[in-house]
Amino acid sequence: MNIKIQRLFKKIMAQVGVHVRSSKVAKPLDLTDLRDINPIYAVYRAAGRPVLLTVPMRRIITFGLTAFPADREGSNPFIKTLIAYDQGKCCSYESSPLRQFYSSYKPGSAQALLGLKSPSFSEFHTLPPSAAPRPWSDDSPFELILRREEELKKDNREHSLLIANLVGDPFFGPVSDDKGALEFKRLIKVHHSIRLHGFRTDFHGIDNITVTALISEDDWRVMISHSGQHRIASLSASGHEEAVVQLNPSVGLGGIVFRQHHGEWPAVLSRYFTNEEAVEVFDRIFRGRQTEAAKPWNQLVCRGFE
Repeated sequence: MNIKIQRLFKKIMAQVGVHVRSSKVAKPLDLTDLRDINPIYAVYRAAGRPVLLTVPMRRIITFGLTAFPADREGSNPFIKTLIAYDQGKCCSYESSPLRQFYSSYKPGSAQALLGLKSPSFSEFHTLPPSAAPRPWSDDSPFELILRREEELKKDNREHSLLIANLVGDPFFGPVSDDKGALEFKRLIKVHHSIRLHGFRTDFHGIDNITVTALISEDDWRVMISHSGQHRIASLSASGHEEAVVQLNPSVGLGGIVFRQHHGEWPAVLSRYFTNEEAVEVFDRIFRGRQTEAAKPWNQLVCRGFE
């Protein structure tokens, strides 16, 4: 194919929303043989390409703004559910820690999910949790509600025919019994698959666990940004102390967030957060700490679900 035809092909594909890139650019740089390396180094090495990293579980943050660490001893409800399942303590959603999670963790507003006591953007008190943006994002709370609704509908369609009965978000309660049962089923299915076939990394960059890197001075974490919550839970519950993740420096939900740049974060400049509020949310997530709304759930975990 000559250059002119290649350019015409790319132009036509771009008009329908498909962008064609060279495999040399699209294929992730494989740095999985290196252990616990700083994502900044990885991004410089990758020079704009996606990059595959091997990251300790203790550095992985799950469940978005709720910020459960991925280590086995933490209180991530997916991990706790799989541990109970492996121990024979639950065989269905009805008897699972996951159901207790959805029943006990019910942040009723964006403010409750963010954990800000008196947010400067007062509408966080009345907007639903799905409206809560990450401080470093360019998301409008009002657009987030609609986008999350569409994401959940799409996700539900992919995994069940009972769309009308699937109510709620998998990251917090309340949820309908059918939605909870679906999440339990998905979790067990992924767990069995990894146990049977092993954890697979696609070295062409398709459907890997994607993360955003959070940098605070000379320390760092990675936060699952799009897909991988169920896989990380399975690996952690099975005793794995690290996982291969993909950082996409130049794509939407990927990239690196520097704490020191909080004054330039889009949601701060849009006045959804003050500088102080943005840093407070960042630090809480970075440290893997939950908000007051998660206290009943964390107490259940500490008591061993008795």
